[in-house]
Amino acid sequence: MAKSPKAAKKAAKKASAKKAAAKKAAVKKAVAKKAAVKKATAKKAPSKKAAVKKAAVKKAAVKKAPAKKGAAKKVAKKASAKKAPSKKAAVKKATAKKAAVKKAPAKKAAKKAVLKKAPAKKGAVKKASAKKGAAKKGRAKKAGAKSVIPAGRPGVPNPIDIFVGEKMRMRRITMGLSQQRLAALLGLTFQQIQKYERGANRLSASRLWDLHDVLEVPIDYFYEGMSDAIADNSPRLRAGVEDTVVPDVDIEPDPMAKRETLELARYYHSIKDPKVRRAVFDLVRSQSLD
Repeated sequence: MAKSPKAAKKAAKKASAKKAAAKKAAVKKAVAKKAAVKKATAKKAPSKKAAVKKAAVKKAAVKKAPAKKGAAKKVAKKASAKKAPSKKAAVKKATAKKAAVKKAPAKKAAKKAVLKKAPAKKGAVKKASAKKGAAKKGRAKKAGAKSVIPAGRPGVPNPIDIFVGEKMRMRRITMGLSQQRLAALLGLTFQQIQKYERGANRLSASRLWDLHDVLEVPIDYFYEGMSDAIADNSPRLRAGVEDTVVPDVDIEPDPMAKRETLELARYYHSIKDPKVRRAVFDLVRSQSLD
């Protein structure tokens, strides 16, 4: 029997539904296959990367190997270079020892020769010194007791310079001037004033002129009261002119040159009242007479 149109439509719908379901199932299977393939490739990718890395590391190691060998060679060369000086030094020491051993007998022989010659040299020196001493004694005998005193010795002040320096000191103290003040007036240092007063430094003519002006005394003042014994020590007489014999001079300290005496005179003249000054004079005079 022929199917009705309704039945035919239903059958067609069922068939199309079946086909759609089959298509969906096929699509699902395809998607599932793709996902499985992706997973598989994803799992395999790390192993490939690791393999690539290993290969790169191997290549780098192969490249570095020559450089390492070169560095090792350089280190070995440096070590050998360091050892070389020590070897050379050892060789030098060994050669020096051998040379010293060879020279030792010659040195001993030279020492013996020197020791043999030493007494002869000492004897010759003694003879020469004895001859010199005899020559000096002969000269002294010929000169006799009236030998001329030399014009002066370095470092030993002349008695005349000592006398002039003492006169300078006396006048300075009488005027109440310190060494510093006098040095300032003369344009000197107080150390130079000390040397002048001790006679260690000789006063020049120009310096004596300045002193006569500053200390307000005539030039003759510095030579007044000089004894003949001191005057005989002038450089002219010491040089032997006029056959002058200079005796040994012991310069006794002059009581009038003492600081105490000079200060007493200055203080006495500083008293303004003549009656008081006369009383002081009488007192000192009476005590001195006792």
